Amino acid sequence: DDDYEVEERKSQNVEALISGNLILKRQSLLPRVLSTNGAASVCRKPFKPPSDASYNSQQDLARRLSARK
Repeated sequence: DDDYEVEERKSQNVEALISGNLILKRQSLLPRVLSTNGAASVCRKPFKPPSDASYNSQQDLARRLSARK
């Protein structure tokens, strides 16, 4: 019965795609962990480095980035 439902949904999706009536719904794969609400505004925010340490020189930054964990 489960296989029948999957095949039925697939055929409905193909029919909707061919006819141009496909409706796209954005959903998170992990709804409790990740959210798609406001995704566009989050993507447009400037990048913030994960560490808030300030580096005085490019050498300090290079040494920090090349350090082994």
